[in-house]
Amino acid sequence: SELLREPRQRGELVALVALQEVAAAAGLIVGIWLPYLGLVTSVALVAYFVIAIAMHIRARDFGRNRFVNATGMLALCVGTLVWSFLL
Repeated sequence: SELLREPRQRGELVALVALQEVAAAAGLIVGIWLPYLGLVTSVALVAYFVIAIAMHIRARDFGRNRFVNATGMLALCVGTLVWSFLL
């Protein structure tokens, strides 16, 4: 909660999340040719969205714009992981 009160720190947090998103996108794209990287990236994305949902629950933020979107993305990531690597 302290992190989100300071504007400078909030900007650093946004930059960190953006970097994670770019790394995930790159991992999924390269994972087309290197399946083990796609697997690692898929597992990391599932973990990312589980943590995101936990943080929304902790903050009691159940709005459509964040919590529901994170839950939907988690479902898509789990579905992709299962379809691509476990079936």
